[in-house]
Amino acid sequence: MSASLPIGSEKIKVRLLAVGIVGFLSALSIGVDGHPIFQIIAVETLGLGPRAIGIALGLGTLSIPVQIWAARIPLRRARHNVRLFLHSMGAMALATAALVALAEPGSWVAGLALVVAVVAEISVSVLMATAWQPLISYSLSPVQRAFMLGPAAAIRGVVILGSTVLVGVLDRTGRTVFLVAVGLAVLAVAETLRRLPAPPDSELAGDDDAGTPPAPPEVASGELGTGSYKSSARDPLPDGVTNLYVMMAAGALGRWPLLVTYAAVKLWPTGNLGLLGAAMAAGSITASTLWRNPGRHVLTVIRIGAATAGLWTIGLVAINGPVSSTATAAVLLAIAALGTASRSVVGTATIELLHRRIDRTNSVRIMTMLDVIGSTTAQLNMFVAGFLIAASASTTEFTVGGLDVFELWILTMAVVEVAAAAHLRMRPGDVAAPAT
Repeated sequence: MSASLPIGSEKIKVRLLAVGIVGFLSALSIGVDGHPIFQIIAVETLGLGPRAIGIALGLGTLSIPVQIWAARIPLRRARHNVRLFLHSMGAMALATAALVALAEPGSWVAGLALVVAVVAEISVSVLMATAWQPLISYSLSPVQRAFMLGPAAAIRGVVILGSTVLVGVLDRTGRTVFLVAVGLAVLAVAETLRRLPAPPDSELAGDDDAGTPPAPPEVASGELGTGSYKSSARDPLPDGVTNLYVMMAAGALGRWPLLVTYAAVKLWPTGNLGLLGAAMAAGSITASTLWRNPGRHVLTVIRIGAATAGLWTIGLVAINGPVSSTATAAVLLAIAALGTASRSVVGTATIELLHRRIDRTNSVRIMTMLDVIGSTTAQLNMFVAGFLIAASASTTEFTVGGLDVFELWILTMAVVEVAAAAHLRMRPGDVAAPAT
């Protein structure tokens, strides 16, 4: 076996950057997080309605027991789980491409794309969540980690933005080719990850790349070797982690679930959905490009981000659909970009704060549970949104003060996010100097 790359190597950073680009793009394209790319394909090409999309994406919550079990996966499995994740994404992207090419719109066969989306959500929670942030944490230097949280996310956002615009203008054949290309690309990236390093001291857990017998761990009977970095679910959480779990859940609720689908059926039915998805991606790109480690001001960043996201939500519901003028459409796109930028800042700052409260003994468990909480909340949010959008677009819609039920929902969830941010407090050890 070839030697592993040394921890902190620039080659590791480049390869993880590739994972962050094509791995995330493939997942979003087949339904993870209900991304605009998937919504465009589901609504325009596969002929699926908001209820069906919401129900399917909400079914990801059925995997919660599996996700909780995944939190016990040892850190030494992280580099292997990333490759498994990429292989699964490649296979599912190709399967979705086949459905887009062959399935009759609105048929049960077209609906199988929603089954793929559910499986993809589980794959993210079980394989990627147990590997991605923990890999970043142990294999990269603090400066490299700041790059992955900021500029790398911006690069990924540019790719996703371009892909969203592209999918919006492509026809059925073009969207099929797009999914095939993404599937093949993610499989190619998986082959570049064979030399990722194991965590420090992982030979104690029997993961010795050199092929020598592992040294026995010097621990009492029934205890875990330090090299496994596998903590028990009964171990107490570090101080302040629970509040960050609440913040992550509130952030998932504060998102605008299935906004592209809402635009397609009510807010902007004659508009270019690719432009709306691109505006949201542009907001995320801008936030990631400007991101710097805020040091002692990380909590202030979270609170300001949550407050501004709430203000943009008010702006969104103030737009009276259906949008018909160019000026109003421009306002909608601007609000979509700015609101997404604010939520991106909140999410990145929350993860940065969490990195300061974990170590290698608990990173897999805590980061996996963070994903369980965030993704499950987002899935439930999309489940509810599917029904609310269908109700808002019906001829017998229910309104309060001129707002439909979907608009009332996102306003309420914006308040929840602001309240969760206000409840956060700095803890000993949270203050970190900005990376240079």
